Amino acid sequence: MGLSEQDINILLEQCLTIGEAMYHSGAEISRVEEALRYIGAAYGAHQTSVFATTSNILLTMEFENGAFTASRRIVKPDHMNLDRLARLNGLCRRVTSGPVPVEELRRLVHEAEDARRPSWKALAGQILAAGSFAVFFGGGAAELIAAAAGAAAVHLLEKILKPVCRGRVFLIFLLGFFAGGLEGLACRALPALQFPVIMTALIMILVPGVAVTNSLRYTISGDTISGIEKLVESLLVTCGMAAGISLAIFLLGRF
Repeated sequence: MGLSEQDINILLEQCLTIGEAMYHSGAEISRVEEALRYIGAAYGAHQTSVFATTSNILLTMEFENGAFTASRRIVKPDHMNLDRLARLNGLCRRVTSGPVPVEELRRLVHEAEDARRPSWKALAGQILAAGSFAVFFGGGAAELIAAAAGAAAVHLLEKILKPVCRGRVFLIFLLGFFAGGLEGLACRALPALQFPVIMTALIMILVPGVAVTNSLRYTISGDTISGIEKLVESLLVTCGMAAGISLAIFLLGRF
């Protein structure tokens, strides 16, 4: 497929959009790099070089009329969306089996990227997880209900604060402070509730366990930079959560 320089620039832009959307949807760094290499080969690139980390994607494609390079800074936090990831994987398979015009590719990328997870599913998942952890850690029906209600409140607050909190660490700090204060007040009003059980259940839905696992996987597989970035980010988020909860407990103890 012969491409003009304008078409190549559009192709690079759409490839970066695909890679960024795949990473945000839960794909590992190596999968992002592999997908972009396949797309480049499908559109006739003699060589496609991709260097992706958790914060940047650098893409170079070499065609008969020269080498073209583009990069994109990844600044948005990642939120796993397997439905969007499945659509993006399907788009990659479709493109590699039969390339489409770049303008058509732009439309297909927009459709795949726009796949959004229904908010009620995320809410239901957090409620189920918090309630299950409350029972797992020795709580009864009262702790289950309190943990589930706290998870719902934390989820709704996150939706409100996310547009105005660009930093993930500060957002988790506020959520941890809110969760600790809310459950502390609930346990004061109802002394029969087990505060450690409820608080541990809420911590389990805030702690970045998947991010820590991904950081170790990246490091073991050779993506050292991405692994270190993800690990540092996870540690900062965990410290922010711990600081928020500790501050809430401290203030409740003082007053």
